Amino acid sequence: MAKNQDNMREWNAEESGVWIAPKGSTLPTTDLTIPTEFIEVGWISEGGIEESVEVEAKETKAWQGGAIVKLRNTSTKKSHKFAALEDDPEVTGLYYGHGKPSLVGTGENKIARVDMPKSIPTIEKTVIVKFVDNAGYTRLKCIELAAVSERGAYVTNVEDDSVYEFTMTETSGSYWLSDEPAFLEAAA
Repeated sequence: MAKNQDNMREWNAEESGVWIAPKGSTLPTTDLTIPTEFIEVGWISEGGIEESVEVEAKETKAWQGGAIVKLRNTSTKKSHKFAALEDDPEVTGLYYGHGKPSLVGTGENKIARVDMPKSIPTIEKTVIVKFVDNAGYTRLKCIELAAVSERGAYVTNVEDDSVYEFTMTETSGSYWLSDEPAFLEAAA
């Protein structure tokens, strides 16, 4: 394959984002439309979405020269790290593991109450990460199941923006849907 600058992407158009839905929700399979049951996480910090793939392998070394003669992958971990800028029930629910807020009080004195769990439960979601290139191409990373595996510190001070940092680890299958010319050509 020859070098082609047209295949270089800047996945930071405003339409990019992270969408979540309850575990088991139906993902798109034939187009780039995000189903209505998915809720956008909202604005993501300027660091964007960091996707990492960790592969652990077992090496078999031969006595002769200590050469590696066999390598077998023993585990794979795919995760997505991002920091949500918005402070709303979906984002705080991912972070703290709380359920739906309830209204308390009467008349004009109603306020929202959010009951926090004593221990944060395992939070699993069906996830779509939408990447939109500034040239207009779209890639949907469709994740059948991902769990919130890590959370960063939530800080409120005068120097830093308050953000909710998450790492979501894939615990099931995933796939891409894309209208990028290189992938359309390869699939033809």
